[in-house]
Amino acid sequence: MIVGCPKCKIKLKIADEKLTPEGVRFKCPKCSAVLLVKKPAVQIKPLEGKVIVAHEDPAVVEKISSFLIQRGYTVITSQDGIDTMIKAIKELPFLALLDVALPKIYGFELCKRLKERPEKI
Repeated sequence: MIVGCPKCKIKLKIADEKLTPEGVRFKCPKCSAVLLVKKPAVQIKPLEGKVIVAHEDPAVVEKISSFLIQRGYTVITSQDGIDTMIKAIKELPFLALLDVALPKIYGFELCKRLKERPEKI
């Protein structure tokens, strides 16, 4: 966790395992101010769900897909605009990563059409 000293504005890096919900006191090495640092009460979870990845180049789709799969996402892949539109309407992913110059329907047009849908992906 990165914490800023309120007096001298120096940034301090504190290991998460040292922090507790009650708080731990640290002394600023620059100005000797005593800081009470508490562990955040709410941990932010990464988003979970489906992501659609659409690009004309299969190598790009594979790299992005493997990156997302390693982080626990379900990935739907596509290589043209019409196929992407059909899969997006069927699967309702929470995120779409699209190439602007997709064949058959451009990425911008695809975004516009998907936003107009009542299901709202």
